[in-house]
Amino acid sequence: MTGGGPFDLEPGQWTDDTSLALCLAESLRERRGFDPVDQLGRFCRWWKEGYLSSTGTCFDIGITTRAALSQFLRGPEPFHGQNDMYSAGNGSLMRLAPVPMYYSATPEKAIAMAGESSRTTHALPVVIDACRYYGALIVGALAGRSKEHLLSPYFCPIPGYWDALPLHDEVTHVAGGSFKEKEPPEIRGRGYVVASMEAALWAFHKGRSFEEGCLLAVNLGEDGGYDGGNLWPAGRGVLRERCDPGNVAFRACIPRVD
Repeated sequence: MTGGGPFDLEPGQWTDDTSLALCLAESLRERRGFDPVDQLGRFCRWWKEGYLSSTGTCFDIGITTRAALSQFLRGPEPFHGQNDMYSAGNGSLMRLAPVPMYYSATPEKAIAMAGESSRTTHALPVVIDACRYYGALIVGALAGRSKEHLLSPYFCPIPGYWDALPLHDEVTHVAGGSFKEKEPPEIRGRGYVVASMEAALWAFHKGRSFEEGCLLAVNLGEDGGYDGGNLWPAGRGVLRERCDPGNVAFRACIPRVD
């Protein structure tokens, strides 16, 4: 691992989306559930004070996230998520893992709350549905589903769930396996939520190990932080022989709701 990059970070220092995931995890633990006002308060502390930043300051923040937090500071309404066509970035997808992990014992709630977690900053339906689908993958991984099962068309741990509560067409296309039929440069690790999710799943599909998958993802460039970082929750359930679950920080941080 090497440091540097646009923010001149030391090896191992995390960026904005990990800070937001930590804020979300801490809120779930301390509030014993989903509290959007508390979450946004912690997000604002990170933005304004560097809370849970690896450097002690907020050195980067997405445009959509900044707009939502600015609105929250002007009033108590928790769902100021942006919903215009320019707000389909991957910010809420990058931080969501603690939510389906926390609710993993009740898959239906885990998937629903994964979508709700997006609405605080990113309220466009395609982004919410990307979070719902990714939440379903994380729940399946935590339940020990195989890589092949997780990447099967339209995976969900609840049979018939997507028939009852359909996904956005673009998310459905990825869930159907679009990532298996493409290679770079069609696969791009850019900031658009669907493209980012497709890139992460492509790397998970192609990689024969966690390390190889991460390298494939980050070497796509553009938004490698998302593509590499989100392989961990997606692949958690198929890497048990490589990772002791007792040593995973999030599992220590977030008591599961049984």
